Amino acid sequence: MTLRIASYNIRTARAPDRRSFWWGRRGALARAIAAVDADVWGLQEVFALQRRYLEADVLGGHAWVGSGRTRSRAGEGLFVAARRERVAVEGGDVRWFGAAPDRPGSKLPGAGFPRIAVLASLLVDDRALLLVDVHLDERSSERRAASVRQLATWVGEEAAGRSVAVLGDFNEEPLVDLRPAARARAGPGARPRPRRLQPQLPPRGAPPDRQRVALAGRSGRRRPGVGRGGDGLRPRPRGRRPDAGLSGSRPGQVVPRRSRAPS
Repeated sequence: MTLRIASYNIRTARAPDRRSFWWGRRGALARAIAAVDADVWGLQEVFALQRRYLEADVLGGHAWVGSGRTRSRAGEGLFVAARRERVAVEGGDVRWFGAAPDRPGSKLPGAGFPRIAVLASLLVDDRALLLVDVHLDERSSERRAASVRQLATWVGEEAAGRSVAVLGDFNEEPLVDLRPAARARAGPGARPRPRRLQPQLPPRGAPPDRQRVALAGRSGRRRPGVGRGGDGLRPRPRGRRPDAGLSGSRPGQVVPRRSRAPS
């Protein structure tokens, strides 16, 4: 039997830019998952509402194991989803990277967020498989290396003669240079360039909760009237709209101040 395994960071549902707004991209995500048609998925950055959507639609015939990464085991998490008709899920374990792997919410020294690994015990045609889904630190190669060493210890203790598959988001540069393949796909003489992020503006007439949008420039610096609050976003302060009285501007558009010539 051939088993198809895939990894997918579906991106958090709290992404503030309109291009990654969850309700605007979830249909495309479901179509991508259906097109790959994997028997087992390792998913990262999954929130509860995203899991509910996938369970009710494209991954409805799958058994799920995993957890959120916070102290309450909620919020952003990792999950393994296995197709029931081909794979049996015998159990699962969640561990936090750091000095206390069994304590929810614990993290490595200096880490901004807890990082976890999901160890799923699967049975495929009477053959045992240990599948590990991970999401490593986003900033420090030292913390990523420490996580890999800790993970190797866990796998050595838990494998017990089983086949092992490790997948996930390693937050690391690929070992293989993919640029030649990208140039070949782009055509002779073409030079692939990264996509430039543009400010994401709410649609005209959008409700107030949709207007809390973060405008990020190429440097990633915040624009006037945009900041962070407890929910990750903060609405623009009340007062005169920056586009009021200016022709050709759109609602929510940030317009730079014009300096007056000396009189």
